[in-house]
Amino acid sequence: MNLSAVFHRPLSEYAHAVDENTYVFRLRTARDDLESVRFFFADRADMSPKLTFQSLPMPKVRSDKLYDWYELTLHTPFLRIAYYFGLDDGAQVKYYIGNCFEDSDDQERSDYFQLPFNLRADRLEIPDWVHDAVVYNIFPDSFADGKRCMSDQSTTADYLGNECRSLHGGTINGIRENLDYIRDLGCNCIYLNPIFAASSYHKYDTLDYFHVDPTRGTDEDFRLLVQEAHDMGIRVIIDGVFNHLCWRHPFFQDVLEKGKASLYYDWFYELPEKPVYPGLGGEVDYLCFAYVPEMPKTNTANPGVRDYFCRVGAHWVRDYDVDGWRLDVANEVDDAFLRAFRDAVKREKPDALVIGEVWENAFHYFNGNMLDSAMNYDFRRFCKQFMAER
Repeated sequence: MNLSAVFHRPLSEYAHAVDENTYVFRLRTARDDLESVRFFFADRADMSPKLTFQSLPMPKVRSDKLYDWYELTLHTPFLRIAYYFGLDDGAQVKYYIGNCFEDSDDQERSDYFQLPFNLRADRLEIPDWVHDAVVYNIFPDSFADGKRCMSDQSTTADYLGNECRSLHGGTINGIRENLDYIRDLGCNCIYLNPIFAASSYHKYDTLDYFHVDPTRGTDEDFRLLVQEAHDMGIRVIIDGVFNHLCWRHPFFQDVLEKGKASLYYDWFYELPEKPVYPGLGGEVDYLCFAYVPEMPKTNTANPGVRDYFCRVGAHWVRDYDVDGWRLDVANEVDDAFLRAFRDAVKREKPDALVIGEVWENAFHYFNGNMLDSAMNYDFRRFCKQFMAER
């Protein structure tokens, strides 16, 4: 029996509650190593001297080149569960108990794996509408500026003394006028890359999180877009860029002017005493998105920053009825911020979706309080390897 391949992690994707009396348990083993696995469970709060375990066969649900996975959906009224696994390779039986391999399953109650309590607040509850969502991703600058029309004309506009640019001239109204096209494709959700006031055409360098960029249209244009989309049964998800903002943003301008004396100095992740903007492509003395001086990195652990962006999140859900947020660079902001932001959005609309841009394995974020889901770059990579690269 290849015990080194056996793996289980409590309170994770390997052991979690689905609802009040439904649980999922998983176990990984070496491929073709075992003949069977049994799952043993008991009420861990049972006051008798010894716990009374029940057992169920654990089906093998999938295999790859290296491993087999066993999975069981358990229905039980127990809110607190002690459990372990019986491993049988046809020649011997081992009991996998609390990360130890035993020849006997007669152990003290604290030795077993534990699901301490089925807490509602810790269950990851995904909005029902998401399961049937077919999402059309729109980069607003290059989608449309009229009915089946894209003029491909660059424009500029002033926003509080700052120049905002577009490259191809796409607008909010251009999206609205083509909602029927999106609906007829079979899509019932649109995800918009950033629409807020920003310097560049891509709008990932935000100047103002509370208003639509003037090259895209107006706040009322966006309100009408959401209303008409909803009338057609189409949900709307918008892009939140909170890991960084534009160097021209008033908060960072105040820091450049006053240095450490600025009220916003601690709103940025790591700054010298008197930061200096080096110009386009210059070498920076402050942290930013990648190494782009135009996008200084925010300190989302700062209470003021956290509260500010939570107000942003709630505002667009409450006042414009958007259906969710996609968070840019979600893997570079702190966990406490993600929890606070998700809570703020869900208070306004419980079935709003919060999805994160996470390029690597995203399991860390799915413990019920940070993200509802993530952009599945792993799946993209596997598809490329399997289908394109054979």
